[in-house]
Amino acid sequence: MTIADMDVDVILKPENFSKIGLLMLNSLKNRDETRVAQSACEFWAAMICAYAENEEAKIQLLRQVIPQLLPTLMECCVMTDEDRMNMIESKEEDAYADRKPKGITKEGQ
Repeated sequence: MTIADMDVDVILKPENFSKIGLLMLNSLKNRDETRVAQSACEFWAAMICAYAENEEAKIQLLRQVIPQLLPTLMECCVMTDEDRMNMIESKEEDAYADRKPKGITKEGQ
């Protein structure tokens, strides 16, 4: 199951959201496992963008967590210059990979 597969209305039940929200806030701070922190970041983005049956209830729940969420994001989601350079190199490699001819091999292979 991915973040995109989550049932927003189940997560937004107050009894679920308080536990899941706290878990995801703490997961953002996980410096040992960047995939955990990245998934937590994706969770919050998905929660904000996802449609819920009761949008007003979603907004109210998100308003409650924003005072903790924003400082955590600002603290934990900071990129170093090295991170930025690695992203640029990775994008350049991806762009080059798209231009490589596919299906062409040396004769006799």
